[in-house]
Amino acid sequence: MKNIIIIFCLTGIIKPEIYDVSIPENDTASYNYADFRLWHNDSTDTLKGIYWFMHPNNGDSRNIVSDSSYQMLVDEYDFALMGARIFNMHMDTGIGDAVIAAMDSFATLSNHDEISFLPFFINGFSWGGQFGYHFAKWIPERVFGFITQKGGYHDTTYAGSAIEVPGLMIVGENDMAYRIENLTGIFLDHRPAGAKWILAMEPNAGHTLVNDQLLDNYFYSVINHRLPDDANVFEPINLNSLNDSIGWLGDQRTYTIGSWDCYEGVFDSSSWFLSKEIGLDWQNFVSELPADTSDCEEELNTDYTSPINFKVHNAFPNPFNPITTIKYSIQTNGLVEAAVYNIKGRQIEKLFHGYLNKGEHSLHWNGINQSSGIYFLELLNNHHRAIKKMILLK
Repeated sequence: MKNIIIIFCLTGIIKPEIYDVSIPENDTASYNYADFRLWHNDSTDTLKGIYWFMHPNNGDSRNIVSDSSYQMLVDEYDFALMGARIFNMHMDTGIGDAVIAAMDSFATLSNHDEISFLPFFINGFSWGGQFGYHFAKWIPERVFGFITQKGGYHDTTYAGSAIEVPGLMIVGENDMAYRIENLTGIFLDHRPAGAKWILAMEPNAGHTLVNDQLLDNYFYSVINHRLPDDANVFEPINLNSLNDSIGWLGDQRTYTIGSWDCYEGVFDSSSWFLSKEIGLDWQNFVSELPADTSDCEEELNTDYTSPINFKVHNAFPNPFNPITTIKYSIQTNGLVEAAVYNIKGRQIEKLFHGYLNKGEHSLHWNGINQSSGIYFLELLNNHHRAIKKMILLK
């Protein structure tokens, strides 16, 4: 699609690594408007992908590029961060071509030629989730994975090659019935064909944006599995395909998870996870009740689940510099272990290991020797497990 491209480089108040691009309609397009904004870390020599957050109906997600938590999330993997203001979500209007044209413009504007070829990870809320799903159906080879949150008008026709694109589909327990039925129906229609998708219902939630560690961990897992180690980002990238048997599965009714070879539930209606860790995050997201793993694997003896009477509060302050506090309570005497992990899952510090009496307790973490970034506290108690995200800003 040939367009007259309008490009703005924002300077002054906004840092110079933030760019705006608008792609107007031409005589073959009917999407009304398509405006994009992209951020990348100036110190990144070569970008590897684009994390794209999409807005709800009549919204504008371009300001997401100034969100420091999202910047840190994507920068860990040398990704750019993008938001947009788009009117139409149907690819037959030419909006998909407009996206590709915008990437070519960003490549020129930022002197990062690789942007023309980079795949996307798309996280969209409501209308934005529908857009992300439709875009993945349109050009699956350019999508690492997608998250679609609580939309109600996803295209219900067969997804084709997009069933090989990992997807996290989220509905709200108290949302409108048509939204739940739309996404649940698409999931159940495609899982028998091997769709590598997760269906997650957020308990006691309506039509609201999801803010849970499951989303960030899902992004990490997708990129680690899909981006080839030897990828040449200056040409079209052949993303890694995923074999069914590497995955774990989760029962939508009992929340039991198990590896491909171990799982005892119905494969065709169960969520498919890239790893056990994502399965555990899913368990913690969809239910406040303890869940379990299939019991046919010896290595599962140390699995932990989210309990009823094990409460861990969010870190405070958060973001912090350099000390933060995590308060928690346990209902029975027992062994407590606490450790801090970096964004790549490597343990960097053990905070506590010992027996405690039931009641209220607290931990303090001093990140003075660590660099700015996202960290995770893992707290274990009597085979219960909780994880909290912490953001260190220096």
